[in-house]
Amino acid sequence: MQSKTISFLRRLPSSLPARRWRRAVGLVAAGASAVVLAGCGGGTTASVGAGSEVLVQVIAPLTGSNGAYEPWVNAVKGTVEAINASGAAGDRKIKLDICDAQQNANTAAACGSKTVRNGAVAALTMLSNEQAYLPFLEKERIPALGFMVDPTMFTSPISYSTASAGAAGVQGVFGLAKSQGCRELVLLRADPQPAAAVAAYADNWRKAAATVGIPTEIVQAQPGSADMSSFAAKAVGLNPDCMDVVGYGADEVSLIKAVAQADPSNKIRLFTTPSLVSPQTIKSLGSILDRITGVSFVWDSSEQSQAAHSGVKQFAEEIAKFAPKPNQLDNNSAVMWSQTHVIARAIKQVTGDVTAAKVKEQLDTFTGYDPGTSPLVSFNAPAAAPVPSRMFAPYGVAVKWVNGAAVTEGDFFHIYTGQPVTG
Repeated sequence: MQSKTISFLRRLPSSLPARRWRRAVGLVAAGASAVVLAGCGGGTTASVGAGSEVLVQVIAPLTGSNGAYEPWVNAVKGTVEAINASGAAGDRKIKLDICDAQQNANTAAACGSKTVRNGAVAALTMLSNEQAYLPFLEKERIPALGFMVDPTMFTSPISYSTASAGAAGVQGVFGLAKSQGCRELVLLRADPQPAAAVAAYADNWRKAAATVGIPTEIVQAQPGSADMSSFAAKAVGLNPDCMDVVGYGADEVSLIKAVAQADPSNKIRLFTTPSLVSPQTIKSLGSILDRITGVSFVWDSSEQSQAAHSGVKQFAEEIAKFAPKPNQLDNNSAVMWSQTHVIARAIKQVTGDVTAAKVKEQLDTFTGYDPGTSPLVSFNAPAAAPVPSRMFAPYGVAVKWVNGAAVTEGDFFHIYTGQPVTG
């Protein structure tokens, strides 16, 4: 019998709003049951024996990132524990290898080489010099699931992602700014990544500005600076009506406080990326949080959201039970959780020996995959311009903060058009 896939997406009326069609379909999270249904496949039917291990490589810049990446790596560790305990990867067990890219292109390239040497069947990547290690993975057809920031990830034939993630933090901010009537959007950013990565982000930022037609300026702050006031004063001095303030951990808080001091009359509307700061850290902003809006790419993890979305509930439960500390229920942790489950689902569907090429083949059949924490994705549907060819989930959602926790507001929107995401 020939292999086939069925997408529940195509059975949905396009007029249903995003939240309603998700409830109507009753889809379940990635780790629970498959949205993609596969028929009997041809070729070998032998399967890897129970308990056999397959290796998934994690590449993340743990060194030099103010601890921002540790909870996300721990989310992957916990998710793998949950997958292995539940049998979500079938009779295979997933083993992880963590490679610290150290915010260094040479080290990142070494991580790419290590991924190949390890015989990894897939890689989970986190904003760490993708252009340095992707060539190693591309040569061996090792699928990479990442945060979608470096333009390389937008077009690489091995790139997969269940969320636009970093792209939503750039393009999505402009979509949000346009919806709020911003005339000019200044970026104030303290970025500890290497110069090439900083330049790539700035290039993405300017392209996003051109796409929506909002003038922009960029002010680069010094990461780790004890006093951010001069950078904030420079950004405020440009007289924008809107500003995106982005840093890692304590830098984010320092920048926002400095902007608030430089703009005491609250003339500037502030945006930020909620994934880069822990709830504990961002609480120190106090009442300043009331003037900030963020762009996320997953539903929040509140009790209300867990009650409404089974995937969010599963994510929260698995992180709480299995993930080492520090861990947090932020949007990047949710993305890594869903992408780890995507890999597990692909591994489960492979017949015979599990190889990177076979995992990639399975990913390409996912025409209606439910990440559980965000809208559906399809890994074989062509993207409509101006969405890049390998960006399968160009979605964002606005967030505000309640008691230090990011809470999503409204429905998801398309980060390039600003239109609501519907079936």
